[in-house]
Amino acid sequence: MLYLVSSLTKTNQVFNLQAVTMDDVKNALKTHILPLFDPASSVAVVVSSPSKAEDISTTLTKAGFEVERRTLDVGDDEEGESDDDQTDSETSSESSR
Repeated sequence: MLYLVSSLTKTNQVFNLQAVTMDDVKNALKTHILPLFDPASSVAVVVSSPSKAEDISTTLTKAGFEVERRTLDVGDDEEGESDDDQTDSETSSESSR
């Protein structure tokens, strides 16, 4: 009995997918996807190596984003810590700003 219900649900999902039109897809893209790339309605956060920071900053500025660059300085005593320890130190340094 459960198998039958499961099969019917899957069949209904297939029919629902077949009912989607190209206009439905375009509308979904305009409504939900494109705003993710609009500087007026989104925020971009990028974490990269220092060597790529300038290129990324330039590209995002050209795209219309307001760019704020921050550099995380890692002291000699922090280099050997685990990821969990580094996260804690980053959080505490951010909260002290």
